[in-house]
Amino acid sequence: MVICLFLSIFLATQATEIGLQQPLELKAYLDAPKPWYPMQEGKILYQIRYQGKIQLTEEQLPLLEPGKGFEKVGDKVIENYDELNYSVQNISQKLRPTKSGHIIFAPSHVEGFLYEIRAGNIVQTGKVHADLPAYEVDVATFPLEGQPAGFNGSVGSFQFSLDRNGQTQTPTQVGDWITLTWNVEGPDLSGLRLPNIACLPGIVGFFRLNDLPITVTENGNKRSYTFQIAPLVPGIQEIPPLAWSFFDPKTEKYSTWKSRPIPLKAPSQTPSVKKIYPHEELPLFSTPNEKANILLEEGEIPLSLLQLQRAWRRAPWSREIPASIHAIEERAGLPLSDFPLYSFILRGLLWLLLPFTAYALWKRSIPLLISAFVLSLFLLWGHEKEGIILTSTMPVQGSATPFLAGETVKIHSEKNGLVLVSSKRQIGQIDRSALIDI
Repeated sequence: MVICLFLSIFLATQATEIGLQQPLELKAYLDAPKPWYPMQEGKILYQIRYQGKIQLTEEQLPLLEPGKGFEKVGDKVIENYDELNYSVQNISQKLRPTKSGHIIFAPSHVEGFLYEIRAGNIVQTGKVHADLPAYEVDVATFPLEGQPAGFNGSVGSFQFSLDRNGQTQTPTQVGDWITLTWNVEGPDLSGLRLPNIACLPGIVGFFRLNDLPITVTENGNKRSYTFQIAPLVPGIQEIPPLAWSFFDPKTEKYSTWKSRPIPLKAPSQTPSVKKIYPHEELPLFSTPNEKANILLEEGEIPLSLLQLQRAWRRAPWSREIPASIHAIEERAGLPLSDFPLYSFILRGLLWLLLPFTAYALWKRSIPLLISAFVLSLFLLWGHEKEGIILTSTMPVQGSATPFLAGETVKIHSEKNGLVLVSSKRQIGQIDRSALIDI
């Protein structure tokens, strides 16, 4: 009898302990594509389950507050409901990775206390907690093989169309706004990223993007972007094909969609467009470098600037090589133009002019003073002039951005009312009336 009594007390104690081992549970779930690429949306779900009366006092849920490598999409959603003998709280948050790699989240932790209501007062009867180990996430890397130059992170399978809104019979003048709508359809639009329209080949240098925000509308599996562009130069007869590159995770391949040209009705009298620089006829640029040929074909590098780059390589000692030429060469994977020897010699002589003149005055030597005077004339003649752009103007060449008003440029040569100038961004010929010497 005594043994049975002790056995029943022991079993009751064990049952109480077993029942208290899991009064509070914490679980985490990740709902994301596999593989998971940057900018694709996923969802993190924390589930807190508890039995009885529990008051939570501390929550450490790092997956809901992602740091570097992730960004939140919208606000977190909290849902409470009962399931059998448990009370359940679901906390979910949409997020997307901003970079590739192996990312580790800190451990998760919740804790609180058990309580009872006695005589209207809350009485703590014990402490509870639940923990989860560190959570590891792998974000896939976009393959480099076959990656288009204009790829900006769009992931998924999409169908595109580009339409012009409004009247199409009205002649288009410089500065007239043209409204376009870019439509995209796909089963999952979360990985869609709009290209930088102002920098697309065919737009940069020829059209200006309206400063107003782009209007985005979404209906089911279709999203539309409405924006406005205006011609910068006269004589434009069409809106060139616009490209949108994306990566399809199902096929693991890149695709580039290009729109059809949209014709524009030109005014009855269109000013003639001057011949592009250089004036001398140069054969089409060709290189065994595959990357350069791709950039040329897609319009990422203007052909006229590559022709200028070759012209500069013919006589690199004749003038200073603009930084824009080296930037083009680096982007195309071409060898950099030779060192500007002539400019280096001029700088060296300029530094020697002052001490040499002081020495001639100290010696009171007429021959030395004459030499210093001749040297100063040579440096003055050989020094490149500079100018300031009076009004924003397009260079007389294709596929280039406009020189901005107030921009300081270097003057290289002048012929027939056209001035060859260069800045850190580009090089080109402009009308003499748009420039003032300094």
